[in-house]
Amino acid sequence: MQPGSWPETGTAAQPWRTITADGLAGVWPRAAVVDVRSREEYSIARIPGSLNIPLGGLPARLADCPPHHS
Repeated sequence: MQPGSWPETGTAAQPWRTITADGLAGVWPRAAVVDVRSREEYSIARIPGSLNIPLGGLPARLADCPPHHS
């Protein structure tokens, strides 16, 4: 996906955002991590405490995602 192809982060249309590893290190463990890789990829390696929702199923499972806090 090309940078800028998503709506602005933090909007009603996209309450989630992409973060780098360094950015995550700065907010962990206050941040929820949703891993959108396949279940097979997730079973090989994952961030402890992350939630696996494969990308294709994400729209139907948004209610399962932790609430967004600014």
